[in-house]
Amino acid sequence: MVNMVKLLRPYRCTNCSQDMLFFVTKRGTLINYRELAEKRTLNELKECLYKSNIVAMKCMVCSKTYTIDWRDKWPKPLVDEGELSRFGV
Repeated sequence: MVNMVKLLRPYRCTNCSQDMLFFVTKRGTLINYRELAEKRTLNELKECLYKSNIVAMKCMVCSKTYTIDWRDKWPKPLVDEGELSRFGV
């Protein structure tokens, strides 16, 4: 059998490949990305994140912190070195 669909998992860490990405708010609170993605539509998720004042993404397994890439529909970790340097990161 051939897999015809690639399952989108924006909550997967690009460093360790675990599904443990969390959003970090300005107050340091963690919000489970996987739980939000599975229970809400994209618009509901974005509204929730906007109200929560998120500032970054963090993997709970490898402790890597990421800048958020908003260029695609779903927020994902920004890992492109060229893009990071443009933002002074």
